[in-house]
Amino acid sequence: MAAQKITAEQVEGWLRIWPKMLVELDENVERWDEMPDWEQVDFMLEWSQFVSFLENVLCPAYESDLMTKAQREQYKELLSKLRKAIPTIQQLDLTRPRVALEV
Repeated sequence: MAAQKITAEQVEGWLRIWPKMLVELDENVERWDEMPDWEQVDFMLEWSQFVSFLENVLCPAYESDLMTKAQREQYKELLSKLRKAIPTIQQLDLTRPRVALEV
């Protein structure tokens, strides 16, 4: 499979969306047991997609030095927030990111 070229727009878009996903994670943990099964599954699938983009778009962009200085700082901040969210991720049995959470 040929490697997909990562664009600046993809990096920018995903860096903008991730903080919203982490807010949603915090909101969902508080009401997880009351959420209908379909809503839990929907969030789990959405979370998996976000983790996939982290692993396949953002991490390679960072490692390949394709990010601007500002984007690199946003990425580091994202990783810091993800580190802090690991207990919640585990509690909800969500996909744990398979990237180094420290750079």
